[in-house]
Amino acid sequence: MDMVVTVRKVFSCAAFRFLVFHFYFIAIPHLRVNAQIMGYESPVEIEVTSIYDASAMYGYLNALREASYIDQQLAREMKPILSDLYDRYNAGQYQECIDRVENIFRNYTFYTRQRNIYSPLNYVRGLSYLQLDNEVSGMYYLVNSMNDGNKDAYNVLNRYFASYVSDARKELDAGRYYKCINVLGKAYATGLHSFTAYEIQGKAYEGLHDFDNAKKFYKLAKKQGSPYASQLLKDLKVSKRQYERGITK
Repeated sequence: MDMVVTVRKVFSCAAFRFLVFHFYFIAIPHLRVNAQIMGYESPVEIEVTSIYDASAMYGYLNALREASYIDQQLAREMKPILSDLYDRYNAGQYQECIDRVENIFRNYTFYTRQRNIYSPLNYVRGLSYLQLDNEVSGMYYLVNSMNDGNKDAYNVLNRYFASYVSDARKELDAGRYYKCINVLGKAYATGLHSFTAYEIQGKAYEGLHDFDNAKKFYKLAKKQGSPYASQLLKDLKVSKRQYERGITK
């Protein structure tokens, strides 16, 4: 029995040193863990002075465990609140949704690691603003939610982006270049971009004989992977020469 206990202790120590060794090489000389304690964020700093510093590593792991427990508690607390928000949104109580979300952010402290918990709040807030025809605020909160990894927010923004790009193309084809550019400004407010949008904006600037900006957007399209941007840039040089010759005549 003593031999079994000894072997287990040796194995445990070796495994622990292996774990600490890897933490040492993937971390900076100080490891910081943000642990939420009693409603506020307390930085827990662990000095990594030796790969055999067991007490420091145990402290680090305990801080992670406590932060995980707090996050789980918060997620459970938010679940009925989110359910109520969705019900109110579906009932058309858009201003009520906005007020409730703002109240939640006033009364709760959220941290970056909890983005999956609070991103649905901004998603509902953004949708509610859109329903109240406040597109600027709606896009702002949807983009925040998307940037925090909310896929529903991304899907909504992607639909808006595609619609704006389609409208911009129609304005371009109609020769309404300024309006085309304005519509694309709304498209970019979704936080999304595409080489198609950049190509359309480049063509709008080319139609306005603003060759510098046209070149800028064709280059952006090229960086986004456009298969047509190189030819558009070549054609732009020709258009610029022809336009300048016409002016000098």
